[in-house]
Amino acid sequence: MACPLGAYTDFEQVCQSVAEDLEDAGIDVTLVMTESGEYWDLEAQKRLPPLFGDSWSASGGEAWRRLQDALGGWEAPYSAWSDPVLDGLLDALSAEMDQQERAALYGQLQEHMRQDPPFIYLYEPFAFEAIDVQVQNYRPRPSEDYYLMDTWLDLDGDGVPQDVEDGAPNGGDGNADGVPDRDQDYVASLPNAADGRYVTLESPQDTQISDVRTLANPSPGDAPATATFPFGFVAFEIVGIAPGSPVTVTLSLPLDPELGTYWRYGPTPDDPSDHWYRFLFDGTTGAEIVHDPERTRVILHLTDGLRGDGDLVGNGQIVEPGAPATVPETVYLPLITRRP
Repeated sequence: MACPLGAYTDFEQVCQSVAEDLEDAGIDVTLVMTESGEYWDLEAQKRLPPLFGDSWSASGGEAWRRLQDALGGWEAPYSAWSDPVLDGLLDALSAEMDQQERAALYGQLQEHMRQDPPFIYLYEPFAFEAIDVQVQNYRPRPSEDYYLMDTWLDLDGDGVPQDVEDGAPNGGDGNADGVPDRDQDYVASLPNAADGRYVTLESPQDTQISDVRTLANPSPGDAPATATFPFGFVAFEIVGIAPGSPVTVTLSLPLDPELGTYWRYGPTPDDPSDHWYRFLFDGTTGAEIVHDPERTRVILHLTDGLRGDGDLVGNGQIVEPGAPATVPETVYLPLITRRP
């Protein structure tokens, strides 16, 4: 019985256990451990002994290629098995384009492999991968390969790619403090979800902004009829504060004098269901709208666990999705009064 060295996690112990079980059943086994590269060369040359261990996965999205290589008769690269039924099913799969028909063929193939197994099926391994917090949008794949085209590093931890922050005004310095936003974990700049103009968030320097996102209206069906949201919604988390403590966050926007209020959609201490409520400063929490000569600032007064904190828990983390909104204009209607 042959087994590859260093190919799969703890596979040498698995082979040893199988050999011992066979010995218990009265079968004399000589177990040969071979370096994996040499082992796979011998496997491709059909020079391994009658019993050998290996592992298979498919990186292409379905199993045909791996099954063809492992079970496609004597001409296939790693096949030590020839079965006319499997050959016919694999040939049919190679020519069939209809997805439902392919699924039916796979079903027949699986049923045949259960009734007349070409392998002694052992187990499906679990893979554990440690990911640094700066690595964003990485998804483990069960096929033992890595797809990193959409993976990126977030060195300041705010959840916004560096090249996106570099597109902010002032050459990537949205808060105009002389330091690129990409290098500050308490500043984040990104395009808004309504028209793509940049917005910038800034929290105190001893805190950190994370999971910053711009999004569309979270509940347009029951949104306030009198409000419009020209910059869409901004969601973020503030971490690094003491549980239950207050924090002030500034949202900088292109100048828009029509902005005059701020709306939130989420729970409040008196109503734990998600609902619309106006979030203006009441002396403790709420938003202040300030129109400077070149920009509009929304000063958000937040307190961990109170109104405006999306999780309503004093846990040292504030979750705040919301949006600045325009104030409806006063409309005067002419009246005709009739006297009795």
